[in-house]
Amino acid sequence: MLARVVLNEHGGQFPRDPEQLVTLPGIGRSTANSIATFCFDACAPILDGNVKRVFTRCFGIEGFPGNAAVEKQLWTLAEELMPAKQADIYNQAQMDLGATLCTRSKPRCADCPLGEICVARATNRQVELPQRKPRREIPQREVTLLILRSKNHVLLERRPPVGIWGGLLSLPELPEQASAEVFVAQRLACQIDGVLSAPTAIHLHPFPLAHHTIDLQCHGASTSNGIRIGMARLG
Repeated sequence: MLARVVLNEHGGQFPRDPEQLVTLPGIGRSTANSIATFCFDACAPILDGNVKRVFTRCFGIEGFPGNAAVEKQLWTLAEELMPAKQADIYNQAQMDLGATLCTRSKPRCADCPLGEICVARATNRQVELPQRKPRREIPQREVTLLILRSKNHVLLERRPPVGIWGGLLSLPELPEQASAEVFVAQRLACQIDGVLSAPTAIHLHPFPLAHHTIDLQCHGASTSNGIRIGMARLG
């Protein structure tokens, strides 16, 4: 696709200007500036992972570098520090510094030419900077499943094709705000004999799914025709 765009929109000539390069498919700002710098002697800053690490440590920049506000701050700094000449040498030096000395783990601070002005070294925060991406809180979701048993059989139903466990066989899910007694009466044409017991904890550690965490609690009772009923609460 990139080749077609260069052929159709640029007459087969690969753009030299960073502002044109960044419009090409698959090329971001840092890559565009790198191509312009190393291939066409342009003067443009780059901001790959190594350079971000050097900047955040050297200047003590707080926050996750992937955050829009922090990235904007890093780009502003990169533009301010950009020399007017030999941009290719300068950019390569930044990348090499991050790749060989200012590494993610066990940085070689004693050998770093920026050691005397490095905020992270002065405050002993090399491990903390750059800061990691904040963890997204996993929301809690409550669902009630019914465990309906008759002798050695357990009732399973196929779930809707979309959503959690889409299309899989599962215990019947009690609709929100619905009554278990009404649900059983409608689904099985029988009444619950007695009242559902108090929740009984199942010794199962909560385990995370992609969007929420599951925990289990169960209620138990029996129906008038001998079908045993339980309720599993997933939270």
